[in-house]
Formats: sequence, structure tokens, C-alpha cells
Amino acid sequence: MIPARLVFTRAARADLAVIAHHIQQNSGSSKSALRAVASIRAAADSLCEFPLQGKDRSDLVPGIRSWPAGKAIIFYSVGGERETVVIRAIFYGGQNYDAILAERRKPETE
Repeated sequence: MIPARLVFTRAARADLAVIAHHIQQNSGSSKSALRAVASIRAAADSLCEFPLQGKDRSDLVPGIRSWPAGKAIIFYSVGGERETVVIRAIFYGGQNYDAILAERRKPETE
């Protein structure tokens, strides 16, 4: 089986930047922020082998799934015949992802 292609939406890329900034500000360490982002990206990469391994969260947004990444949670959808994993949002710590996802319900195009 060929691994799925991984795509980050603009919103998800912005989420990663916000998370990195938050960690750097709170820890005072750029290295900590870079390690956290690398860990989140590695968790996202792991979805390419088994795209349906995350929890179905259609209760929040139709067709969306979630996958933990340390203190972060990745929300993604699977496109085509499991050939694309689209990272839709990434939240860190105690963020209210229910409310934020409700604001992002419109599909984003690249």
C-alpha cells in the first residue's frame, strides 16, 4: 500500500506557528518550540501509513478525525481512496477546539 500524501491547510500551518510562539514565550526556548513542532509533524506523518487510525469526530465536523500528538491534538480529513491526509487544525493544551472548529467549518482550498 502506498502511503497517503500529507497536506497542511493554511489554517493548520498558522496553528503550528501559534503553538511554536506560545511554547517559545512560555519556556523561553526556541529549541523547545522546534522540538514540539517536530513532534507534531511526526505524528501527522504517521497518519500517512494508516489514515483511518484517528478517532472519528464527525460529531464536531462531518468527515473529520482527530489524532493525539503529545499535548497537541491534530484534526484531519482523509481524501480520495485514502490517498491524501489533509491536516485541518492543530490545537495545543486546553484550547477550546469545539468552538474554533465551528468557526472553521467551511472547507479550505489550497
